[in-house]
Amino acid sequence: MATAVEAFKMGLLKDSLFYDDLVMTPCRNLDEVRTRALRFIRLEDDKRIQERQVGSSKQENKDPLSKATNSNPITELTTRMCMLLTKKRMMKIILRFLNTVFPLITMN
Repeated sequence: MATAVEAFKMGLLKDSLFYDDLVMTPCRNLDEVRTRALRFIRLEDDKRIQERQVGSSKQENKDPLSKATNSNPITELTTRMCMLLTKKRMMKIILRFLNTVFPLITMN
């Protein structure tokens, strides 16, 4: 079981908070990894929501002339959505991996 957890950990980015958490407090099985991954997904989603709220309040406080000098807001929104989609997609792939590997391990 530990080898599957270690194999999963090796596939993570070494500078991520999730990797650091797995190193500091190792998981005994893939179910624990999956539970912890879901916690980090919720944390990242919450941080993004807060960043959007702070960013929108800053935009409202700017004067109209500074808005005109900024880049296209549609482009910025599209870029942010792509970044969010990419990270969410990556986490979904990780969870799909865990869901497919975990039943195989528990069957043995």
